Amino acid sequence: MKNNLSAGQFTAMADAYRERQTSDREKLERMMAYGRSAACRWMLLLEYFGEDAGIARCGACDNCVSPLEKHLSVSA
Repeated sequence: MKNNLSAGQFTAMADAYRERQTSDREKLERMMAYGRSAACRWMLLLEYFGEDAGIARCGACDNCVSPLEKHLSVSA
């Protein structure tokens, strides 16, 4: 099957591909930041969806139940 794309159509397809690639990369980076974060998971999710819970920590997620500070040994 032969495709007869004009230069404009080809350019538009290439631009759309680049935009999608950029968007996908940003989503991946946000997901990685979520997984690496020591912040409250609920708060991160609420912020992502534009909500404000009015609390600093939920007390139920893995980061609240077992905070990073608990795992770090502080030597004096």
